[in-house]
Amino acid sequence: MTTMVQTKSRRMMYRERADRHQNNIVNERRTQSTDRKQRNSIKRKILSITFLVIFLFMIISISILISNAGDRAEIEFTNYTVKSGDTLWSISESISTKYPVRDIIHVIRAKNNITNSTIYVGQTIEIPVLD
Repeated sequence: MTTMVQTKSRRMMYRERADRHQNNIVNERRTQSTDRKQRNSIKRKILSITFLVIFLFMIISISILISNAGDRAEIEFTNYTVKSGDTLWSISESISTKYPVRDIIHVIRAKNNITNSTIYVGQTIEIPVLD
């Protein structure tokens, strides 16, 4: 009889230990799942804030560009006939010493729809009136 009681108590002891172990595993998985959900929630919040900051930056930049667009002065242009030896660089240098030559070349090319730096003798182009 004693051995039966001992056997039952050992079985109960092993069963209780197995139940505790199983409960520990379940609780660990719940904790891991909760931690994962919290981390994902934080990541979503950070991502949302980042997109909001980028969106606001873009809106502010666009509004600044629009407000500055009206401040630009109109540039006057005059016709110029290309002579032998003229280049866009030499023409731009002769127009102004105040502005960078590359900027003047850009304006001339844009105004006259010139895709490369090739101009021809006798060609009439519009150049800005500066200084």
